[in-house]
Amino acid sequence: LPNGVELTVVNYGEVEVCQVDVYIKGGFLHESQPGLVTFVAKMLNKGTADYSVDQIAEKFDYYGTDLALIDSGMAITASMKTTNRNLPEVLPLMYDCITKPSFPQDMLDKTKEKAVADLAVMRERVSYLARRRLVQLLVGENHPMTKSVDDECVKAITRQSLIDYHNRYFVPGNCMVVVSGKISPSELALVRSTFGRWE
Repeated sequence: LPNGVELTVVNYGEVEVCQVDVYIKGGFLHESQPGLVTFVAKMLNKGTADYSVDQIAEKFDYYGTDLALIDSGMAITASMKTTNRNLPEVLPLMYDCITKPSFPQDMLDKTKEKAVADLAVMRERVSYLARRRLVQLLVGENHPMTKSVDDECVKAITRQSLIDYHNRYFVPGNCMVVVSGKISPSELALVRSTFGRWE
């Protein structure tokens, strides 16, 4: 798109459904502190400049759509499946979550509290410990992929660190949008106009 967003369209199928995947390059291999990328991904749908967390959940639920937010070593991915009929209703909300998250402090505190509890459970699981050790054996103990997040890492995450990461990586030239499914000119025009206005 003119603003630098890379747009790929995979047109297939006969059913009026589509999937929109947005990839923001720069995952946990590029983070300045352990756990930062995970928290950015978890917090994208917890409130925006225009919508509260409850409004976001209610609207996605009403239209039978789910926004999956996934962090990896190389990217943060926002993925949404919906019917073509509902795309005009949910695509602007997905766009808001990606481009205008507010990272509300109360939701960050709750997310951090849950993460600490989840870490305590994970440390007791043999599968988690084995997976961590396997990665160390495969790539070496000093590789960025072997960084582990502990309670201190979680406590060190601040709202400002999320904002700083978002401002650095969530820019049009660092983003790829993939639209797949039965894509007509109207769906394509909607995706173009939505992500094309990102500055």
